[in-house]
Amino acid sequence: MYEKLTSFIDTFEGMTDYGQYTGWVEELEDGHKCFRAGVIDYNDDINAFVYAVYDGFADSEYMQTINRLMNESNTDSAYEIDTSGLNAAEILACLTGTVKAERFCDGVLAEALHSGFITSCLKRLRELDTATS
Repeated sequence: MYEKLTSFIDTFEGMTDYGQYTGWVEELEDGHKCFRAGVIDYNDDINAFVYAVYDGFADSEYMQTINRLMNESNTDSAYEIDTSGLNAAEILACLTGTVKAERFCDGVLAEALHSGFITSCLKRLRELDTATS
């Protein structure tokens, strides 16, 4: 059921190159200086994952679920939630929250990948998928 997402496990494990970070950029436009905040142009694998989450797996109630899980885990960070006992809806809420957070804060996906949180979520989804097969 979740193969479209869990197929990224092998790709993400050990990944260290998430894309190209542009850093702070100074550009001259019509003789004026223009400063832009840095952004990450994620690689094709990460972009495909983001599209996969949005393509039928995104949870519109993700924030309520994540807040509940953080309270239950007594943590201030969603990435410190222990995914080992979560159900599929809770995992999808965590993945949705991570993907949506990137829209407001560049680098969230990179951090969630680097910390192993996304891979942990995907492995739990695979466990749940296998248990129901």
